[in-house]
Amino acid sequence: MDSSLHALSTIQLFSDFDQGSLKEILDGSLTRSFPAEVIVLWEDEPSPGIHLVKSGWLKAIRSARTGREQVLNIFGPGDSFSVISALSDVPNRVRVISLEEAVIQIIPRKLIFTLLDQHPELSHKLIERLSKSLAHLISLVEDLSLESVETRLAKFLVSRSKDGTYHRKKWETQDTIAAQIGTVPDVLSRILRDFEKTGLIIVNRKQIKLLDMPTLSEKANH
Repeated sequence: MDSSLHALSTIQLFSDFDQGSLKEILDGSLTRSFPAEVIVLWEDEPSPGIHLVKSGWLKAIRSARTGREQVLNIFGPGDSFSVISALSDVPNRVRVISLEEAVIQIIPRKLIFTLLDQHPELSHKLIERLSKSLAHLISLVEDLSLESVETRLAKFLVSRSKDGTYHRKKWETQDTIAAQIGTVPDVLSRILRDFEKTGLIIVNRKQIKLLDMPTLSEKANH
């Protein structure tokens, strides 16, 4: 299997497809490269198809007239987006922006329905993908509506830490983190300082070390 077929086989939606089917998808799809910080997909416009992330990271946002934005999701290698608009032919509801250089494979809507007819198991994976997306959005709404910023930050740090450390990607500025948890950078900076003063964390440019995981976990579950 060549590198392009192998890369496609690592995408969750097509992980069980045989080589012939993967080649059919490759032949019928379009691969595009995007530099960092460009709009990959506009809100309120039709989607040309399902977008598969081959490399790089992107964010899906909604923004207010004031310029404040809420990050609804982060996409990385192996993820897919614009599934709903591609399947229903309704306008895309979010703006997708590259956080770093990214390579995206776009499977046209017409090809998607051909694949659904030929591969019923793809329907199951799409249903699972849409269900997870819905669960994620419900959880996000609950957090924004019911949880304090302190609780949301603690949950963010605990869920993304590995071996007691949250390693920040090069594009993960405080602005980006603030947008993900539904606050503004000034409030985020204040709470991070409060966490540092009470000995819960240590912050530097590349990572945040979680010093008191039990207390942070308790805050995250409030």
